[in-house]
Amino acid sequence: MHIMSFEGGSLHKEGGIRIVNLSGSWYEMGRQYGNLVRPQLEHVFAFLLEKADTPKKLEDVSLIAERLYGHYPQVLRDFFRGAAETSGLTEKQLHMVNAVEYAEPAFMCSALAAWGDYSQGPLVYGRNYDAMSYLPIKDDLLITVFHPEGMLSALTVGYAGEIYCVNGYNERDLFLELNNGMPSAGFDIRYDLQASTTELLMLLFRAENMQDVDSFFRQTQSFSSIIIGVADKQEARSYEWCTAGVQRADGESPCGTMMQTNHYVHPAWPYPVPDDEKSWFTLTRRCNISALAERYKGQIDAERMCCIMQTPIAEGGPMFTPFTLYQLVVVPEEHKLMMRITEGADWTEIDLREYLNIR
Repeated sequence: MHIMSFEGGSLHKEGGIRIVNLSGSWYEMGRQYGNLVRPQLEHVFAFLLEKADTPKKLEDVSLIAERLYGHYPQVLRDFFRGAAETSGLTEKQLHMVNAVEYAEPAFMCSALAAWGDYSQGPLVYGRNYDAMSYLPIKDDLLITVFHPEGMLSALTVGYAGEIYCVNGYNERDLFLELNNGMPSAGFDIRYDLQASTTELLMLLFRAENMQDVDSFFRQTQSFSSIIIGVADKQEARSYEWCTAGVQRADGESPCGTMMQTNHYVHPAWPYPVPDDEKSWFTLTRRCNISALAERYKGQIDAERMCCIMQTPIAEGGPMFTPFTLYQLVVVPEEHKLMMRITEGADWTEIDLREYLNIR
């Protein structure tokens, strides 16, 4: 459902999911974005001010925000300049909104991809995002679609004001998502490097295939301890990526599956197995995902994946009640994304051909 338009951009709503569709130069897209999601940007900024309830905390958030922005490429700086003209927030305030997840980076995630012998049809990818502390801004989650001049079209899923990638999909049917890997490789963040989430965003606008993705990870250093899941129509891969390097860990899952929670599983790493209870039950969630993949081997389609990702830990699944804030299921072959906000919108199916101009 179309809601409103501004200078070539448009805002839509499908089910309970907002979708903002942008096109043009990065400056023009910034102006469109600032106008179309102004209420959500203001709400996320108010949420940050409430969390940073002392001058010291506010100063810390502002410092993180400027460290992140300090490494942004010029095209994204142009975007922020445009957004500041139409959003009612200053550029520095928008920088703070952009850093909302970095103000408290204690988010947990689970993922399962199934294809080949494990799927009932094409590859299907499920992902849970767990972060209870962000429940007050669940209504500010949105899908942002970018059509930048001279680059591939791509979208991201995240909070209003996040101009980086935690979940992304591009017109070449490449999907990627980020899990926290800090229980394995440590909780330090290298703010002297460009944020990995920014690197991933820019990757979406140029990656034509999995070879491009693989080359990116071989050549790019991460600024923190994370795990990236990537899928196309044929396969899914897992990149355990930190300041010490990168390992492809999808080989540690049964052939035809790719599983991720919040710890590294490639045997080349020197890191000990994390304590399950101190690391958001990462071992239990991975074990549960594995068991469900085996139980439903050969039967996993989008509907089954939704059920798997919705199964609570206590019932043998990965859903970390009450921390699971939203869930995604993607079928690249069908250009389909399904999204559920666990205390808001129920599963909503989105035809990505409509927004990414996929033919």
